[in-house]
Amino acid sequence: FAFSLHFTTSVMKQNSNPQSNINIHLSFRVSGVSILKLSQRLETCPKKSYPCHRNTHKKLFLRGGQQPAINSNTNPTSEKSLIVGPVTNLSALQSFYECGESNEIFLSKIEDLKRSYSGYRPIKGDGNCFVRGYVFGALESLLSNRTEAGGLQGLLAGYYFYITDATLGLGYSKLAVEDFYQDVQNQLSLITDGTMTRDMLVDSFNTPHVSNAMVFFFRLVCSCYLQQHAASFGPFLGIDGDVAAVRGKVKEFCTREVEPLDKEMDHMQITALTQALGVGLRVAHLDRSPGGLNYHSFPDQAAPAMHMLYRPGHYD
Repeated sequence: FAFSLHFTTSVMKQNSNPQSNINIHLSFRVSGVSILKLSQRLETCPKKSYPCHRNTHKKLFLRGGQQPAINSNTNPTSEKSLIVGPVTNLSALQSFYECGESNEIFLSKIEDLKRSYSGYRPIKGDGNCFVRGYVFGALESLLSNRTEAGGLQGLLAGYYFYITDATLGLGYSKLAVEDFYQDVQNQLSLITDGTMTRDMLVDSFNTPHVSNAMVFFFRLVCSCYLQQHAASFGPFLGIDGDVAAVRGKVKEFCTREVEPLDKEMDHMQITALTQALGVGLRVAHLDRSPGGLNYHSFPDQAAPAMHMLYRPGHYD
C-alpha cells in the first residue's frame, strides 16, 4: 500500500513580506499491510527513521483509504455517522422494500425473519461489513462468557506470533501489526475483567481507528488461517501444483483480496475466519431465491454463537 505524507514549512525571507512555502512530498511503501496509525508511529519511532519531526508533519493521507458514506439503499435505518448502528426493528427493512417494485419475495422472507428475530443491528456498508459485524457479534457474545474471552485472547496471541514470525510464519513487521493486535486485546481484557458493557462495545466499534484496527487484525487472522491451510483452500481458487506453488498463489490471493480494508469477504474467507476463531455463525439469506429463508452455518453444523443477515452485497 502506498502512503503519502504531506507537510508544509513556511520560511520568512529577510526584508520580505510574502512567505515562501516549501512543499515537501514524501512517498513510501509498506509491504503487506496497511497502517492506519502512521501519524502516531511518526511520534513514537526514532527520528532518524523518518525525515521529519513530530511537530512538522501536518497531514497524513492513505491513498484509496477513504471510506464511502453509508448507502441508504444498503442500510435504510443507519445514521451516516454510525459504523455499527443500534438494534432496529425489522419493520424498517419491511418499509424499505415496500418502496420498490417486484420485492414480494423480500417482503415474504422478512415475515419469516420476524418469526425468529425481533430486530437487527445495521452495519456500515464499506466492504468491511461482514468482518466488522462478525467480530462485533463474537465479542458481544462473550460479554456473558468471560472465560471464553480469555481463551480467545490466548488464541489470538498464537496468531499474532505466526503473523509476525519470519521463520515459521508470515513475517510481517511487529511495528506494523502490534497496535492493531493490542487494540483487539484491550477490548478482550475489558471483557474478561468484567468492565466492558454492551454500550461500551458499541462505542468502541463506532470509534473509527479502534473499529478499523480490529477489522484489519481479524483480516490478518483470516489470511493467516488460509495460508496455514493452503492445500485445503487452494482448490476453491482453482489453484493446483506442488505445495510451494500452492502456498505462493494463496499468499498472493490473501495479499490482494483478504488483507486490504474494504475488500468484501466471500464464502471461502468467511469459512476460514469462522474456523480460525471457532465462533459459530448462522447467516439468514434475504435474497430473491425462491421459497422461504435459507440459512447457512459456519463452520458447517456448528452451533451458532451469533446470527447475521445477508442481503445482496451486504451483511448486518
